Amino acid sequence: MRGLLPFLFLLSFFLSPIQAQPEGREEELEETWSEDRDQAPPRVVEESEVVGAENEAGLAAGRSYPWIILKKCRERGGQCHSGVCSWNEKFIGFCSFARPCCRKRRAVP
Repeated sequence: MRGLLPFLFLLSFFLSPIQAQPEGREEELEETWSEDRDQAPPRVVEESEVVGAENEAGLAAGRSYPWIILKKCRERGGQCHSGVCSWNEKFIGFCSFARPCCRKRRAVP
C-alpha cells in the first residue's frame, strides 16, 4: 500500500493538464514568427572569412584554438593522443583536455 500512494500521486501529476503559457502569449509568438519570416535571407559567408576573423580575434585576446595547439605540437615533433602517452613516448604538453602531446623517446647511445 505504501508503494501505491506515490505511484498514484505521480500518475495524477503527469495526467493533470498543465498550462505553461497563458493563451495571449501564443498569439504574440505567432506574430513575432511572421515578422521574422519577412526579413531578407542571411548573407552567405565564406568559411575562410569566419576562421580568419576568429583567429585574429582569438590571438588578440590571447586565446589558443585547437588547430593552433595541434600545429605547435607538430612543430615540437609530437603527435596528439587520446588518454596517455605510451611507454616509449615522452610527454610534451596538452593538445586539449585528456589529449596529451607526445613524441618518441630518443634512443640512449
